[in-house]
Amino acid sequence: MSQWRSWAIIGLIMLVIGGAVSASRPPDRLREIAGVWLLEFEGSNFFEGATAATVRDFDPAEAGWLEEGDAIDVEKLFAGDGGYADCYKVRAFALRFKGRRHAGVSGHLGLWNSRYEVVELIEMTPLPWPDCDSPFGWKAED
Repeated sequence: MSQWRSWAIIGLIMLVIGGAVSASRPPDRLREIAGVWLLEFEGSNFFEGATAATVRDFDPAEAGWLEEGDAIDVEKLFAGDGGYADCYKVRAFALRFKGRRHAGVSGHLGLWNSRYEVVELIEMTPLPWPDCDSPFGWKAED
């Protein structure tokens, strides 16, 4: 077996073990949660405790993945926006919902450290967000 194949198998085993460990953590209790949700192509960033005025003070690396379930119709949010000619549009919302926070690897390609599960939507207010502004561009590079 080649060295590359050995490393690939070891990496796969580590990924499975990591997923099992994070899946074994119990979720938070059902509670009311508020914050800002940035919905984008292959991204669903939720910042608990953020408001329209404070969301840019949060570290993008600390966002949780928002799993909207049946509570929010994402297809409707994406419909009729004219596509992605020059950029991927970011949609921002102030959310208040009943749900749970789950710690551990989550989201698209497992790139988030936690996930928020929406059980019941209480309030969702659209927020202005520049069309081509990526949420990951707001922090200065180190």
